[in-house]
Amino acid sequence: MGCHRRVVVVGLGVAGTMAARGCRGLDADVTGVDVDQDRLRDAVRAGDVGSTLVPSTLHLSELLVGADLVVGAALVPGARAPIVVSREHVRLMPRGSVVVDLSIDQGGCVETASPTTLSDPTYEVDGVVHYCVTNVPGQFPATASRALSAAVAPRLVRSLRSGGPGLPGALNVREGAVVHPTVATSLEPVA
Repeated sequence: MGCHRRVVVVGLGVAGTMAARGCRGLDADVTGVDVDQDRLRDAVRAGDVGSTLVPSTLHLSELLVGADLVVGAALVPGARAPIVVSREHVRLMPRGSVVVDLSIDQGGCVETASPTTLSDPTYEVDGVVHYCVTNVPGQFPATASRALSAAVAPRLVRSLRSGGPGLPGALNVREGAVVHPTVATSLEPVA
């Protein structure tokens, strides 16, 4: 890549942080965007991003004007991903730049994102290439399993040691009924 490449990562959860770290490893100028200021501080301290931004329409517009790559990774657990990058934002990106929406399994956080497959992985909108393959972790099951275990195991051990309530909010289904309120709401039929 090279220093002149500008990358914007929207959402600094596990997927977004790994994407940012990978791009930084390729010597890109990476800006992390998240609503959680603690995550932004952690990403800077870890060296995963060079700069950060709390999302707003104006600031995103300014940021995306020169972006070579936008990685969408904004999620709300159990719910549809929030639209953070609008079509107007995508129009500001240079022709030939790329959008990768990792949150596409939950609807995508880029307005122009639509699910794709490995057999037909990309399409263009306003001159911007979109890669929105669903279930990206499923393409690498061994690595995905190790990453999930690494993320869950420390929390599980802390919970067991503290004698606390377990993993609050982690239960989605009990005895065949959806019990997680956000998941239940997202599965309600549209009227």
